[in-house]
Amino acid sequence: MIKTSSPNLARLMLLILSLVAFGCGREKAEPVATVTATESAAAHLARGIEYYQAGDDHSAMAEFNRTMAIDPDFAEAFLQRGILRADLGDLFGAVNDYDLAIKLDPNLAVAYLQRGLIHHSGGSLESALADYEQALSLDPDLAAAYFRRGLIRAAGGDVAAAIADYDRAIALDPNLAEAYNSRGVIRLVQDDLPGAMADYEQALTLDPNMAAAYHNRGLAHNFRGDLTGALADYDRAIALDPDVAAVYYDRGDARVALDDLTGAIADYNRALALEPNLTDAYLKRAHAYRAQGDLASAITNYDQALARDSELASTYYHRGLARASQDNLSGAISDLKIYLRLKPEADDYQTVQGWINQFEKRLSEQRP
Repeated sequence: MIKTSSPNLARLMLLILSLVAFGCGREKAEPVATVTATESAAAHLARGIEYYQAGDDHSAMAEFNRTMAIDPDFAEAFLQRGILRADLGDLFGAVNDYDLAIKLDPNLAVAYLQRGLIHHSGGSLESALADYEQALSLDPDLAAAYFRRGLIRAAGGDVAAAIADYDRAIALDPNLAEAYNSRGVIRLVQDDLPGAMADYEQALTLDPNMAAAYHNRGLAHNFRGDLTGALADYDRAIALDPDVAAVYYDRGDARVALDDLTGAIADYNRALALEPNLTDAYLKRAHAYRAQGDLASAITNYDQALARDSELASTYYHRGLARASQDNLSGAISDLKIYLRLKPEADDYQTVQGWINQFEKRLSEQRP
């Protein structure tokens, strides 16, 4: 379960794009001077950006509004106000501002990129992709647009194109930590462990607080059998962002591999508290309970997994064996028959059919 983006990516991207558009970001700022009524619209815009950098969103908004009152056709002012509105969670207002900026200046590449970010976050991938494409047609050196387009291409299964986009983004901006992390995800899926590890290392060098990169590097450690290294990275990811279900799930798997069943169950519990429909976590927790001999809890968790996905053949198999261990032979027979129905070409078909025959025989012998 690989993460491809940091929980703070939206705000980070807005800040990066503010840097792209105006050569500045919300970092350290000098004290803001008073703006006089005689200053030009451009000066108000610059002062608004300065307030934005200082973290004074209210004053920044006021300055952007003043800019537009002076010059209603100032596209960059709508763009910057849109960035601030998106930053504040007003996505509808932000899109409206980006639309106006584009209407006033159809060649404003960053406006397309910013609007694409909102479409992307809302799941409108086609609209996002169209905006990223337009941004790149206007500014082929916009690293963030290549990165974001790469995310969409990766999600669509076009990994070669995604890698090409990440490569281009990194070439244009070698400090774009998220691009290294996302490229590492694809390399890990492609079984290129050295390449994935190198990308995660670089991402963490650039951003030592990127929880997703620690999580993904933990997976890479896990895949190559370094469970100690995996646990250390999962622990660090959780310390940085304690609300990502997938990290607890993956740490639970590592703990199972180390025979720490109690720790694994605790991790699956936390994963399910964060994401109650994480079907695999119910299944893994059921296995852990069963390994501890707690058959009742195991069966309850198999039930919960099947309530969310009734076509999980292996879950019927495992619940059937757990029921057999409880001497619930009729329940075991029912589950194992469903397993064989769902997997008629299973390698263990004859073995499982043999168990069914044995259980049916025992059941018939128990009847008066």
